[in-house]
Amino acid sequence: IWVLAQQTGTNGLAAALAGLILIAFATWLHQKTRLLPPLGKHLGSICALVALGFSLSLAQISTTTPTALTHNQNQGIKWQPYTAERLVKLRQSGSPVFLNFSASWCITCLVNDRVALNQPETIAAFESKKIALLKADWTNRDPAITKALESFGRSGVPLYVLYPGDSEFTPPIILPQILSPEQVQRAIKNL
Repeated sequence: IWVLAQQTGTNGLAAALAGLILIAFATWLHQKTRLLPPLGKHLGSICALVALGFSLSLAQISTTTPTALTHNQNQGIKWQPYTAERLVKLRQSGSPVFLNFSASWCITCLVNDRVALNQPETIAAFESKKIALLKADWTNRDPAITKALESFGRSGVPLYVLYPGDSEFTPPIILPQILSPEQVQRAIKNL
């Protein structure tokens, strides 16, 4: 349920739960009316089908997705949304870049954000080196982000990549999946 809420927002979660209740009601109604005379049986089946149809229509409800990017804006780091074009532009300008592949349903990502990345010392280290901070939000499996993950031989999140600011040809530094503030700060210091 929590993952569904992260991917579809509260409206999508409410629609899914209402749909499940309607499906349960339709199943119950069908069972209760199957031994009735034909008129009652048909009426029960029609009501069950209407409930099922209504539950399917709930799946069409437009939802807004709370992304990890907007969720983490209140926690100190000002992430820019990742695009391949933005990364190339920053690298060509000689700016160091920290690329955070994350998803709002990823527990490890959330712990790393809280424990290692959103610490005052880590934020100060990012600022002291003028590191551009990009977040690749994979909450809803964006194909462009999937392609970027695959370019690092990964099939999922978290992934933390630190690009030095000297040239676009310098290989990036891949940080571990479970971060400590010291690891991140040391990698930044060694740029």
